Formats: sequence, C-alpha cells, structure tokens
Amino acid sequence: MLGLFQLCYLHFHSPANAHAIYDLSISRAHGFPLATVSMNATKWAMQALREGRLNREANRRQTVTEVQP
Repeated sequence: MLGLFQLCYLHFHSPANAHAIYDLSISRAHGFPLATVSMNATKWAMQALREGRLNREANRRQTVTEVQP
C-alpha cells in the first residue's frame, strides 16, 4: 500500500518530476514498469530504514528532506 501511496504523493506534490519519471518509463531507451519499480524502491527504502541506514544518514545531514543530485 505504501508504494501506491508514494506514487500518488509524487503525482500531487511534485507533478513535474512525476511527469518526467513517467516519460522515462515509457521511452524506448529507458522503458520500465513504473509502478513495479516504485514499489521496489519503497521496499528498498523500508529495508534501509529498518537496518538503521536512513536514520544514520538523516542524522548526519540534520534533515530528512534534503535531496542530493
């Protein structure tokens, strides 16, 4: 359920990024199943959170919302 919620969140809170990711997902060069990849990314994030890796990085940066290129 969280993976689907994250897709909705992306769509409503960052429509330009959502559109760019969608365009990549349907392109011939990068085509991928967007919903499946999104759910896998959610799984990876949850695993990192449970293992303490996300907490450690957020504490190091003193933020949980900063995005690095």
